[in-house]
Amino acid sequence: MNVNRVLLIVFLMGIMMITGCWNRRELSELSIVSAIGIDKLQDDEYLISFQIINPSEVAGKSPSGGAGGYSLPVNVYRGMGKTIREATLKASQQLPRKIYFSHVRLVVIGETLAQEGIQELFDFFERFFESRLNINVLVARNGDAESVISFLSPIEKVPGNSVVDQIKLTTYVWSSNVNTEMVDVIKMIVSEGKELSISGIKILGNPKIGGQQTNFRTSEPRAILAISGIAIFKDMKLVKWLDGDEAYGTVWTLNKMKSTMVSLDCQNKKNALDIVVLRSKTRVQAKVKGEKPSIYIDIKEESDVGEVRCGLDLSDPDEIMNIEKALAEKTKRMVLAAVKEAQKAKSDIFGFGEYVNMENPKTWKQLKDDWNTTFVEVPVNVTVTAYIRRTGLVTKPYFYKE
Repeated sequence: MNVNRVLLIVFLMGIMMITGCWNRRELSELSIVSAIGIDKLQDDEYLISFQIINPSEVAGKSPSGGAGGYSLPVNVYRGMGKTIREATLKASQQLPRKIYFSHVRLVVIGETLAQEGIQELFDFFERFFESRLNINVLVARNGDAESVISFLSPIEKVPGNSVVDQIKLTTYVWSSNVNTEMVDVIKMIVSEGKELSISGIKILGNPKIGGQQTNFRTSEPRAILAISGIAIFKDMKLVKWLDGDEAYGTVWTLNKMKSTMVSLDCQNKKNALDIVVLRSKTRVQAKVKGEKPSIYIDIKEESDVGEVRCGLDLSDPDEIMNIEKALAEKTKRMVLAAVKEAQKAKSDIFGFGEYVNMENPKTWKQLKDDWNTTFVEVPVNVTVTAYIRRTGLVTKPYFYKE
């Protein structure tokens, strides 16, 4: 091989290596969407709200906006159409830049739309190449998605990111809600034997104030966003909200309990003992006898003593055993309360049908067409084993008396 041929090959390889930016997209040409709200109008059209990031404000540059004012970190644009794609194209007529979906972290569904049904809602997101399937999904409780998307965060610059952080924090610290992503929704749509559950978000205060600068330029905002309850669906339609013990029981049954606090009665005092649950593992199993399924839930949890407001001697092993027993009983009550509410709604959000299918596929083929009705009568047995690992730096409170 002569030198000229070698040089030609090297030259051609060099050309191939420098063509990596042919499809680049400049920031100045894009309208970056951080969150999307989806509502249904009376004329059977979708109202789509896009939370568009203002890059100069998010980057931390000096306030702008003219006349000594401030420019907001995000702006909200809206589009209406028979489909999400049509609404998106109509919204683009209001913007000087192309709408860009790759940084969307949140989709909020209006409660009215959720009640009508959301089965056909996610085809656009699954099909569109710019969309990601790890987008968090919430339902706007007692309101519309547009108000949530228009809300300005008092702490985080980008409200959509702030809501996503709220979901993750409450899921890890309080565990009264479920973290549902787009891929989870799509899996449950095509699943046989499991219904959908999505956490809710609601506005505490005046929704109109939440979209104004004055709301977060005070030490005490007059309107805030809060993660609230779990929406349960039947045939992809919102049928019921779960709160309190039912919400905690749902998280436990779904094996999504990260950490929470359980208050127990102590020496005839209500809620005088706080137990912090640190770890929990749930195992669900189905058993079929004579074509009649039963569900067995086994929970093991580890906890610490968080606060004592009664004269309890934690150096006594018998007292620790009593606490463990009381914690196990309360956990069991919460799980059974959640199962009862789901059975009332005829919505198997726990996926018991999937466990029946794994245990006995032949029986499942006979039951799956009418599973929601059968689910109501399925007996559920719960066993909880609780452990107290630590009691804190003191074993007796300072007001303890022999």
